[in-house]
Amino acid sequence: MVHYQAGSTISFRLPSDTPKEILDTLNKLKQQEGRGFSQRMIQLFFQALSEWDKYEVRVSLENLTDDERRWLDDDHTKALIQAMIENLLRHPNQIFPSLAEWSTEKEGEEKSSRIPASAESKPFKVESEHTKRLAYQLFDFDD
Repeated sequence: MVHYQAGSTISFRLPSDTPKEILDTLNKLKQQEGRGFSQRMIQLFFQALSEWDKYEVRVSLENLTDDERRWLDDDHTKALIQAMIENLLRHPNQIFPSLAEWSTEKEGEEKSSRIPASAESKPFKVESEHTKRLAYQLFDFDD
């Protein structure tokens, strides 16, 4: 087994069924980066490896203003949205009581179409003070 270390060479061939969009992107990147193409490829490779075991969901949001895009791109906003989604998945009946009926198992229904059975009713919890302030501003909670 080969053990890689700094300075090791890694090479690979593109599969014959590589999508045209990928080939076009690679060619465009090569043209843009010139002699820096290899360094850019290393950055992309490292980024892909560091995110490889993370579960990620992408949501398409159209017609956003520049201000809305900047707000969504803020690390604190991302943390708030992540906390909201995690709590929705873990405690759906606490956050949306009307889902309680929908989440009960019905005869012949597959489990994957329901809210996770592990969901328990616990209070919504916000981890950081900054995220808590954002939540209060976003949802106009009374203090």
